[in-house]
Amino acid sequence: EVADATCGVGEVVADVIFSPQPSDATHLVRVAQEIDRAEHSLDIAMYSFSNYDILNAIERAITRGVKVRVIFEPAKDDRDDPAGTMSGKLEEAGANVRYVNKIMHHKYVLIDGPRQDLTQAKDAMLISGSANWSNSAGTRYDENTVFITGSEELNLRFQREFNLLWEHSRELEWGSAKEWDTSHVTIEEADIPADPNVHAVFTSANFKTTFSSRYGETFSRVRGRDEIADFLVSKIEAARSSILIASGHLRSRPVAEAIMAKRLADPNIEIRVYLDGQEYISDYWHDKQQGELDDCLVEAGTS
Repeated sequence: EVADATCGVGEVVADVIFSPQPSDATHLVRVAQEIDRAEHSLDIAMYSFSNYDILNAIERAITRGVKVRVIFEPAKDDRDDPAGTMSGKLEEAGANVRYVNKIMHHKYVLIDGPRQDLTQAKDAMLISGSANWSNSAGTRYDENTVFITGSEELNLRFQREFNLLWEHSRELEWGSAKEWDTSHVTIEEADIPADPNVHAVFTSANFKTTFSSRYGETFSRVRGRDEIADFLVSKIEAARSSILIASGHLRSRPVAEAIMAKRLADPNIEIRVYLDGQEYISDYWHDKQQGELDDCLVEAGTS
């Protein structure tokens, strides 16, 4: 359902659209409307994008002089032949499209964010959540899309994350050579106000960045780092009355163990977990897998 009210904290206003919705009431419709209000810049980090209403809104924004940068997961596959792809259409419209050498699973856009001026964080809009910009995300799947205006801390943190990815991204290199505006200001931790009510953590903390003469800017996984799981575990351990989880997947061992430990430590706490159907298997397959594991351990002996 669509949230029937907004919540304001000072100058911060937030609301959410939950999918699925009728086609005329999806997050896609709202995203296109907000892009039509953009005045300076759009910084888009998107895993999957196939909605033409949003593409048309981006084209209109570019015509108005809005600078558009897109970090797009499919661009790494589209680069060999971008013709007819969404990557190609975005570049043809005037957006600068890039990709990174790891799975880029973000779904967010900063509208008039603090790209060139940190003070713009006070008025910028952040649109983020689980939903891709696709019809199925709007009308079929359980998703959330949050619209937040004026959260200085979130806008700066999401802008800094985008800048980090951008600095270590690779050009799509489609069509004739273009002069892109790739500049942005540096955002230090000291520039970000510490709002006790909000925070954001990113998996980019689990990677180091390097430059390769052959491949260019590159992200490399750092063993032992697990920024998101560590943060979630700390919040699970600190929970006082309830833990309500809705997730497509739950395959993090630290998080699963923290949930079970919390249940043992506090039997009265409410814990409910809602997962996608593919997370579950039948009793038959469970028993079959357990039997194969038992046979494997017997065969291994003491090895």
